[in-house]
Amino acid sequence: MKFIVGFVAVVLLFEGAIRILIGAPRPEQLPLIRVQPDPRFGYRPIPGDQHYGYDELTKLNDLGLRGEKVNPKRLDEHRILAFGGTQVYGLGIADAELFTNVLEDHLNRDDHAGTYRVINFGIRAFTLRQQLNLLEEVGVDVAPDHVMVFLDMYSMREMDIPRYYRQIEARDWYMLDLAGKPDGRVLAQWYVKQAARKSALVAWLHSLYKDWNQRSSLASKVLRGEKDAQVDRWLRFVTTQVDAFIASAKARGFTLSFILLPFPSQLSNDQPTRWYQSHLRDIVTARGLRFFDLQEPLRKLYKQTGRLPVAPFDAHYSAAAHDAIGRYLSNALYENAVVPVES
Repeated sequence: MKFIVGFVAVVLLFEGAIRILIGAPRPEQLPLIRVQPDPRFGYRPIPGDQHYGYDELTKLNDLGLRGEKVNPKRLDEHRILAFGGTQVYGLGIADAELFTNVLEDHLNRDDHAGTYRVINFGIRAFTLRQQLNLLEEVGVDVAPDHVMVFLDMYSMREMDIPRYYRQIEARDWYMLDLAGKPDGRVLAQWYVKQAARKSALVAWLHSLYKDWNQRSSLASKVLRGEKDAQVDRWLRFVTTQVDAFIASAKARGFTLSFILLPFPSQLSNDQPTRWYQSHLRDIVTARGLRFFDLQEPLRKLYKQTGRLPVAPFDAHYSAAAHDAIGRYLSNALYENAVVPVES
């Protein structure tokens, strides 16, 4: 009996310490985001869908994107599109706190010519190839003046879109996080996972296991600055995607920039590996394009708060990070003449 009491006391002690040092896992709620098969993208969100990102309710517009309805472009309007995966979509971030809204507010507040609309084209788990197809199929129809492509390791992976589509084409819809509909065994497993997520200790142990299990992954190699055949293939793939975006920009008449989202772990390291940044910067700038690295503003935020600006035990950037990104980009776009200046 004493052993059990002592064990429980130690567990509760660790649970409390982890909650103080790192935080508590954010709860998740149903319904989760629903998607439907689409041969151009593999899958795409359902227009008008309402779902939760963690405990934040989100409603998509008629294009299946976050934000207000995209109306016809006004004569004095400068339109900027932001493409990316889950980080750009903003999992668990309220609409008003998305970096795209922060950026739009600051651009319209400053002395720039005309008015600005920044449209969030981030879609959960979309890769560069899916983003390019989304730009060609949907983005060009909203008449962009400038397109920002956000790079992170999870969106820069290769994906066989036709093969993925063939696997799901018979479905009418499913929940992306469940890889199925919320019923039966799938739903039961989700509830078990949510019960485990209530514990910071369990989440911490799981994150340690995940880091250990992924120590030989492509992302880990890139972060450490290692180079092998897998990394070389990844660099060639990213180069091909950058060139495809450039071809689209030239054909459609909009300007283009690339923005790098750092690994969250790079923000707390006083001497972070720059291999990741330098290689991607070289690929982009060698083609005469603007490249913005978000490591500086996000590291500054970390030093100010002493906490990584992400959801605890997840790599999804927080509302504070979105605010820092939006403010940084409003200055960066202005200083690099991406936005016109009032004469």
